[in-house]
Parts: sequence; structure tokens; C-alpha cells
Amino acid sequence: MITMNEISQSQAELKNVKIAAAFRYAYRRAKLWKSWVWSLTILLAALQLFSAINHQHLKDYLPDNLAAMVVTVSLLSMLMGTLGRHFFINKYIDLGSKLQRLHDFEILGIGTKPTPLEVSQSQIERLSKKWLDNNPKDQPNLSEWWPNSISELPEQSGIALCLLSTFKWENELRKKYSIVIILSGITAGLASLSLMHILEYRISDYIVNILTPMSPLLALLIDEFLLNRSALQVAQESSQQALGLWNKYFDAPEKEGGKEELNQLSYLWSSYRSTASPIFDWLYWITQKTMNKDMIIDASALISEYEKNVRSTHDDR
Repeated sequence: MITMNEISQSQAELKNVKIAAAFRYAYRRAKLWKSWVWSLTILLAALQLFSAINHQHLKDYLPDNLAAMVVTVSLLSMLMGTLGRHFFINKYIDLGSKLQRLHDFEILGIGTKPTPLEVSQSQIERLSKKWLDNNPKDQPNLSEWWPNSISELPEQSGIALCLLSTFKWENELRKKYSIVIILSGITAGLASLSLMHILEYRISDYIVNILTPMSPLLALLIDEFLLNRSALQVAQESSQQALGLWNKYFDAPEKEGGKEELNQLSYLWSSYRSTASPIFDWLYWITQKTMNKDMIIDASALISEYEKNVRSTHDDR
């Protein structure tokens, strides 16, 4: 007989819905600041590229030393991106990771609960109100963060399936994001070479008038690719470990032990969330449809197989 856990009841409690709403708001703010940094970088790169190509027609408005201007603006653009990530984006990523760590602790009972100094109740109330006021239709999603059928499993099997679902989703999302970044970099590179051919530039002209003005955008893409690759490695490792735990509990339902392995996974994931670069919502929205159709993790099917396995184990006895 399977002893049911209380995940579905716990995630539907108002206090936990508010925690979920608060970390969604924090992550959305991180994405908003990131979009500002990217937008300004792209705008400055485009304006600088236009100025460099048309400097003969704009010489009355540009400094005499065009190369110095291009290099200076490029360096300032890259500095802006670095400072924006450090002071604004990372601030909300860190807050969101603490709130999600609290969400995992309250619902799954794993990890370490953030202290009131890290996350205060008033902060949760304020951020969750902002999110729910602007996104009232999201409340049902927040109260069913994991499928309610999860509660048909024993405690640790249910936690393992929740973690497996989370990690596999993030793993697939990061893989798709890597492809988007690579394609963006290739497109930018090919566009610059095409422009060089159209304008009949020599290599030296190409470097000063095209490549250098575009360097902040290229640097942003390279930085994003490297950050995402690191996040992808952690997501792959976490999903493999979670799958191993799920298979372990699936093969021997009656031998669930302590939560040490689940807690270790939780610590790894908390560290990941506090450093992982946020992905733009438009990509997530497009990817989500595909991933839902592909059923990255079909929880209902896995739970059904688990119950069949338990019944067959009892019948064999």
C-alpha cells in the first residue's frame, strides 16, 4: 500500500502560493533588467555601426578620431553590461533563488530554510501582491506547481519525481537556448561579413568600421553562451542524479531511506539558481509549447508505472 505524501495539499496553501508568486516576480525583474542591458547594447552597437559606416556624411557631428570614438563607446557598452548584471540582474536572481529555496523547503521538506534576514515575510507579501495583482490568472498555476498526482507516491519518491521534472525541464530549456545563442552569433557574424562585401571594405576598414562597433553585441552573446553552458552542465548533472534516485525508488519502493541524497541535490540546485542567467520570456513561451507537446516528463505515466510496480511486487510475495 502506497503511503501518500502531502505535496499537493501543501503547494495549494496560500502562504506557499505567495512564496511562488514572490519568486516569479523576482525572476521577472531580473529578466526585465537583462532586457534593458541587451536593448541598450544593441542600440549603441547599431548607432555606432551606422556612424562608423557613414562617418564621411556625419563628419561635422563626429570627433576627428573616429577609431578612438568607436573603441571608447564599445568599452563603455561592455562596462555597462557588466555593471548592469552585477548590480541589478544578479540582485534579483539571488532573491528569486532564496524564495524558491523557501518554496522547496515548505513543500518538499528538503534543503535549508532561508533565514528571516535573507527573506522576510513582509518582502514575500509585497512581491507576491505585485505579481498576483498583475497576473491574477497565474494563481491556479502556482497552487499546482507540481501535478497533484504526485501525492499518490511515497514521500521520497514524490520528491524525487518533482526534482526530476524540474531538472529535465531546465535541461531541455537550456539546450534550446544554447542553439538560439549560437544561431544569433552566426547571424551577426555573417551579417557583418556581408556588409563588408557590400561596402567593399578592406580588412582594416572592416575591423574599425564594422567589427569594433559590433563588439559589445558579440561580447554579450559570447558571455551569455558561456554562462548558459555552465548552467546546462549543472542541469544535466542534476537531472541524471534525480533520474538515478527515481529509478532506485522505483525498483525498490519499500526501501526508501534518509533524505541525504535528496538534500544534496537540493543544495546543488540552490547554488545553480543563484547564479544561472535568466532566459527571456519570449523564448520560454515558444519553447514551453514544444516541450509540453513532447511531454518532457509525463508525471502521470510515471506514477501509474510506479503503482503497477508496487502491486506486482506485493503479488510476487
